[in-house]
Amino acid sequence: NGLGLKSFLNEEISRLKKQVHTLCENEKNAENGTLSAKLLRVYNKLESFAKTQITEDLVRDVFYIQDLVNEVKKQ
Repeated sequence: NGLGLKSFLNEEISRLKKQVHTLCENEKNAENGTLSAKLLRVYNKLESFAKTQITEDLVRDVFYIQDLVNEVKKQ
């Protein structure tokens, strides 16, 4: 029934939203208008997942966003 996957994705999307929000508020990132706008788009995409059925594409997007967050945090 995929309950474990749903639970994991729910927790992971929530965690990623918090991290992206923190990155958006980071002064260094806020000064970079392009990065700030793109992080906002990522946040909005994470928000939209609440209204989306779980698909392979959604899971793939979550993995890409995880990588993105890690890369931005390294800068």
